Amino acid sequence: MCILVFGMKKEKIISLKKLMLIIFSLWIISTLILKLFFGDWSKSGSFGDTFGAINSLFSGLALAGIIYTIYLQKTELSLQREELKYTREELKRTADAQESSNKMMNEQLKINNMPLIQLKSKIEFNQNFSSVYLKNIGNTPIFDLEIVLFLMKFNVNDPLSVYKNEKVKEEYRGFINNELISKDGIWSVYRQDLIDLLPKDKTIRIPLIKDNSIPIYYRVFIQYRDLLNNNYYKDVSFSYETLPNPIKINEIKPKIPTPIERVYLGKGNSSEINIENYNELEELFNSSIYIDKLIDSKKNEKVTIID
Repeated sequence: MCILVFGMKKEKIISLKKLMLIIFSLWIISTLILKLFFGDWSKSGSFGDTFGAINSLFSGLALAGIIYTIYLQKTELSLQREELKYTREELKRTADAQESSNKMMNEQLKINNMPLIQLKSKIEFNQNFSSVYLKNIGNTPIFDLEIVLFLMKFNVNDPLSVYKNEKVKEEYRGFINNELISKDGIWSVYRQDLIDLLPKDKTIRIPLIKDNSIPIYYRVFIQYRDLLNNNYYKDVSFSYETLPNPIKINEIKPKIPTPIERVYLGKGNSSEINIENYNELEELFNSSIYIDKLIDSKKNEKVTIID
């Protein structure tokens, strides 16, 4: 290939030399012809002057040709700019369409992998209290499942000072004071459980924290991840009243699973979390006694995965 290129370059150089030689030869021949027909240089000069008008004509035509060439180049450049403009617009439309398509694909992928959970209660006559059951009814497994169960108590009916002396282990009583009570006069006992994996169609049994007072109010905060690492949550409030239907679910939020950032209760980052009534939930967590600090904490069962 190098030889061919060199040969092409060499051929172009030889052609240019030939052209220059032809032009130079024509110039010499024209001089000899003038000398042959006009022996006197003054006569040949007069004869050449007769072609002045023609020279002016051809010079003008040459100038007009140059101007026209410049105009054509300008027009061509304008057309190229318009074409580039349309090309950019088309590329932008293509990019927008691709972005919309990617968003639709991501949403479809998110929907296909969206975890769905079902929360229901069941009376257990061999237990002091019922349990609630959390079932994975989606098509994919659930990961990093966190369950925070609150037994909510009102200070008017259940004074914290009495409760801590009767129910809290002695070594922890000094750390519990009336500042634990929220601004709404509520405090709670809570339990936190973590489960790495909940397969499809599997159920978690969540034993309720036991207490002898009636009525009792519960709140459970659940968050979990899907296959795409999107985080979801459920915030459920319910009460335990009397038989035959002791469990009464008061509120479930949100109605439709919505991805959110992972929540870490007690971190004071409420301004960064898009959860309805999160400040209330955070205040409840900060007004809670961990269940392991209770004297009879071993009587409260842990969550278990069942079929």
